[in-house]
Amino acid sequence: MLTLDDAIRLAMANNIDIRVDQATVDFAKNNVYRQSALFDPLASASFVDQRVKTQTSSQLQGAAVLNTLNQTTQFGYAQTFPTGTNFQTFFGNLKIVNE
Repeated sequence: MLTLDDAIRLAMANNIDIRVDQATVDFAKNNVYRQSALFDPLASASFVDQRVKTQTSSQLQGAAVLNTLNQTTQFGYAQTFPTGTNFQTFFGNLKIVNE
């Protein structure tokens, strides 16, 4: 025997329209979280290390093979405040060594 409660539970579990209505609630929750994420700070950092060895074309360069080391370092921070103020800062450094 199927009770009225069981029939309602089965209808709600298998009804696509009810799932769509739940999805609308989930989308609304995600929108709220996404809007508050606008004010989350963003920090970034990178480091690139590159070594290049090239044949020299002149004795004035000091060696038969020129060994160049490039190192790039970057740091950044950005944040938007609820007042609309946007704060950003950035630091970059390039180091070049010729051997």
